[in-house]
Amino acid sequence: MSSVDEPAPPRARVRDAARTKAEILDVATREFARAGYDGARVDRIATLTRTR
Repeated sequence: MSSVDEPAPPRARVRDAARTKAEILDVATREFARAGYDGARVDRIATLTRTR
């Protein structure tokens, strides 16, 4: 046997609905302030959040 440590298993993602909601609302508010109702895009808001 070798003395090499095995790599650590990947960390599981923790779901936090309140954090996710707050982040989406914050990003969306900034996006609508920047681009207005006609210019804001859901795909850009989704890209700017960490909710993948």
